[in-house]
Amino acid sequence: MATPTTATATANTPIHCTICTTPLPASAPSALFPCSHAHCLPCLRLAYTLTLYPPFRPVQCCPPPQAPLPVPVLRRLLALTSAEVAAYRARLAEHDAQVKLYCFDPHCGEFIPRALRSGGLGRCRGCKKRTCKRCGGQEHGGRWCRVEEEEEEEEGEVARAKRGDTRVGGKKGKEREREEELGRIAREKVEARVREEGFRRVVREMGW
Repeated sequence: MATPTTATATANTPIHCTICTTPLPASAPSALFPCSHAHCLPCLRLAYTLTLYPPFRPVQCCPPPQAPLPVPVLRRLLALTSAEVAAYRARLAEHDAQVKLYCFDPHCGEFIPRALRSGGLGRCRGCKKRTCKRCGGQEHGGRWCRVEEEEEEEEGEVARAKRGDTRVGGKKGKEREREEELGRIAREKVEARVREEGFRRVVREMGW
């Protein structure tokens, strides 16, 4: 698999941006994805900006199994700050998790990564409270969990992920679905505006 790096155009193999089809001269830095497609920096910046709208999608050209652009490459090309990189890594970890565990507290609802899950509990990075991995409720100190005992023994996290039951804990259900729907609408508006601007640019260049 090709290693993502800076795309370089040559006389024999001219490179164009896969998104806007703009020619990429050798002097202009651009991103080369694992699928061997290149993005100019404005289109790469747009792809990163869209990750700020839910539902999260990593900066990626072709769909899986092709890999997204590695974070170090993204950071170097877009000169991202440490805070931006940390936020992107956190969203990427949530996106890649087979079972998504969230803090039970409705005033928090943060995603709990696998690194903060131990035994039957997950510890919230934000409020430090503990959430039961099985029922998604507050830590109950070994008392009977509202989820049947057999579920953990027979299925476990991976089995639940395969059947599509991948969300556990506080900020979920209708509330999170509503957030994702609003994010999808916002993404579509941004993408439509970009397509319109690209069409106008082509019209000007072609003299139509």
